[in-house]
Amino acid sequence: MPTIVGARPRFIDIPEASSITSLGRTSLYSLMAKGELRRIKLGRKTVLLESEVVEWVTHRAARREV
Repeated sequence: MPTIVGARPRFIDIPEASSITSLGRTSLYSLMAKGELRRIKLGRKTVLLESEVVEWVTHRAARREV
């Protein structure tokens, strides 16, 4: 699912971001409100950059204690 380096940025919608993060819609909107994930409004639709969502997941995985 990660974006290929050099490729155009890929927008994903909330259901796809939910699938990548294993978080629900409300949790994703909460992260956006806190500024942990940046949302982009395309008209009435909210999207995120796939690369930023993957980066957020990777960062969270690296921070966890084993």
